[in-house]
Amino acid sequence: MRLFVQTNKGCGRVTPAPDAERGAPCDACGGAWETPPVPALLGGRLLVQRRIGAGGMGTVYRARHVGLDRPVAIKTLEGASAALLARLKREARAMAARAHPGIAQIHDLETWRGRPLLVMEYLEGGTLAARIAGGPLAPDEAVAVTLQVADALAVLHAAGYRHGDVKPSNVGFTAEGTAKLLDFGLADLTGRHRPAAGGTVPYLSPEALDGVPAAAADDVWALGVVLYKMAAGRRPFAGETTGAVADSIRRRRVQPLPAPAAPPAPAAGGVEARSERSERSAVLAFASGMLSGPRAARPATAAAFAAELRAHAAAS
Repeated sequence: MRLFVQTNKGCGRVTPAPDAERGAPCDACGGAWETPPVPALLGGRLLVQRRIGAGGMGTVYRARHVGLDRPVAIKTLEGASAALLARLKREARAMAARAHPGIAQIHDLETWRGRPLLVMEYLEGGTLAARIAGGPLAPDEAVAVTLQVADALAVLHAAGYRHGDVKPSNVGFTAEGTAKLLDFGLADLTGRHRPAAGGTVPYLSPEALDGVPAAAADDVWALGVVLYKMAAGRRPFAGETTGAVADSIRRRRVQPLPAPAAPPAPAAGGVEARSERSERSAVLAFASGMLSGPRAARPATAAAFAAELRAHAAAS
């Protein structure tokens, strides 16, 4: 049975229907069908249901484990050689052993037609990137998400791993709203289409851009960028090109803090609005201070970062 997935207009629908093979458009959105890089039934037990996302590393599908009757996510990994696949299997086992509520669980690593497919925990709450697409988060929510991610990073760092690509699209949420890290370690393993330092340029530290050996501090820097973006609704380092963004990062040239909104007219809730503006300014000042200073002045570990942020939040 062939599997067809509709991607032209992004509805992500999956169907084995013969109509798709005959060229009929999707009856839900009218888009064309294409054959995806996954089978209809993977490993005899994972029934692919919908395409839910795509990025530089590959495409993500929601599937159902027919034996356990639970949803899972299947991520395709692009550009994998035999040597990379062997290393990826070792890393996947290591990832699966990192049991922590802030780290998305790795269930298995499958292959189909030579392509590695990572079977992961399905997070119903979507990603942080989707949450902040409509604007900044409330300051207390931004701090809470950052602390959850920092605590998960601390576990990885203590075990001798680093994430390598901390960014909003690699933070997902459970149905209850718990933040979880996705894809840890994969930035280094799947370096295709990525800078030599690994990771994603707007979230790379100045040291990573300059070729300094990778360290836990690079994850901490990236988390500071994520915190700034959650609170400000934009990244701290601007530029019209990737090179210009990298230059701003090297110079630690953080964009000026957003001007506070005009005070609301006297009305119920005015005090709360002023309080939120004050809290947002405090969060942005913390993130900006961290991203403006030299490496020696920044927290070197995720645990130290979390401790500083908690102390700052308590004092604000």
